[in-house]
Amino acid sequence: MSETRKGIDQHRSMTAAQRQFFQRYIFFRDHAGSIVGECAKGALALARAERWAHDNDIRFDWDHDDWDYKEKLGDHAYWCRDEARGITHQHTVFFCQCIRDDETTRGGYEVLASLSGIIDPDRNYRRVVEAKLAQEALDDERKRSMQYLYEGIA
Repeated sequence: MSETRKGIDQHRSMTAAQRQFFQRYIFFRDHAGSIVGECAKGALALARAERWAHDNDIRFDWDHDDWDYKEKLGDHAYWCRDEARGITHQHTVFFCQCIRDDETTRGGYEVLASLSGIIDPDRNYRRVVEAKLAQEALDDERKRSMQYLYEGIA
């Protein structure tokens, strides 16, 4: 039985929202990586950011990036596991934008955060990237809120 399943079974008194949040936390703990000793904090922050994005109708737009990884990243065999094993293939490079629909802006949406040069992302890595972009957008929104509060007091 997976650790996620055990944790949920041990906490049958959790609400559906709490269970979903716990599952998010476990996913990010297992997939996001972190500084030793900081894994739980990082996973919790990403789970919160993902929930915030979901609750606020934030969407993520993925598209092919024309970024030339061969020119920018140097020794391909150093960073590519397949190349190091003698398997040659073309990589696919993407960019992702964290977007909020906003009818008051030109184009009808606002780009809150973005990242380019994402090489060969699988489904799990895409989810981590989206949560990290949501975390950046959430942090920016909190800073703006604090700035408005400060300006209102000053």
